[in-house]
Amino acid sequence: MIDLHMHSTASDGVHPPAEVMRRAAAGGVKFLSLTDHDTFDGFADAEQEAKALGIEIRPAAEVTTTLNGRTCHILAFFGDLSMTERTARWLADTRKGRDLRLEQMCEKLNALGIPLTPERVREEAGRAAIHRPHVARALQKTGVVKSSEEAFRRFLRDGGPAHVKFESIDAREAIWKLREEGAYTSLAHPAVDRFWEPEIRLLAGQGLDAVEVYHSEHSPSDRRHLKDICDRLRLETTGGSDYHGDAKCRFYSEATPEKGVPPEVRETFERGLKRARELAPRIRKMHGA
Repeated sequence: MIDLHMHSTASDGVHPPAEVMRRAAAGGVKFLSLTDHDTFDGFADAEQEAKALGIEIRPAAEVTTTLNGRTCHILAFFGDLSMTERTARWLADTRKGRDLRLEQMCEKLNALGIPLTPERVREEAGRAAIHRPHVARALQKTGVVKSSEEAFRRFLRDGGPAHVKFESIDAREAIWKLREEGAYTSLAHPAVDRFWEPEIRLLAGQGLDAVEVYHSEHSPSDRRHLKDICDRLRLETTGGSDYHGDAKCRFYSEATPEKGVPPEVRETFERGLKRARELAPRIRKMHGA
């Protein structure tokens, strides 16, 4: 089985990278990418364990961007880790913005009478860049809420009383930068984020390679609709569980268009990685980089 979207403790997942690989292997996954938010820090550990388990793995990151004032996640896949150095440098700058955002979220929670400190959240995150799930888990462990889901519903959801918008790179600029660096790009979980043909067409015009049609929170009708959009716009497809280690998104037990990721995705994905790498020098020259 194929799974091109999963997270570890290098970002907002529950399990360390090596444990994610073990769980993926136990779930029958044979070809995968670790796609932590805005970082490749977990890849080396994941790759070592994946090789021991006989799993093929490709480096990737889920890049946080903005499109028309809304958060937009772009999956950036690379052929090997050596290609990620330039991307890793500019993604590291996002950590500074996340630290500031954490301070502001804690200030909002404190104003609501909840004495959560940034230091407590950083204990939860460890070395990872701070994301809202870290805040949610800290709220749960300090007894403010009974679950992470409750934390999002009451405080951290978009527009919630403790939500702070994360200012990030424009999706169109991110795609250009990623193409210069040899990345194969895919729009993550568009049905979840309510990005449909107008937004996908806009990103396709900037060189987006694919759309994550096969996602654990996409219904069969979502998948069919997105596949139709991809066919019209001549975009390829990717898919993944978006595994974080909790009950919400689990590894797939099937490999079909309606449940899981169809096997043929691997062929187009591998071709896409090769094409992206070959085109990168030409794109850098075109952009004057």
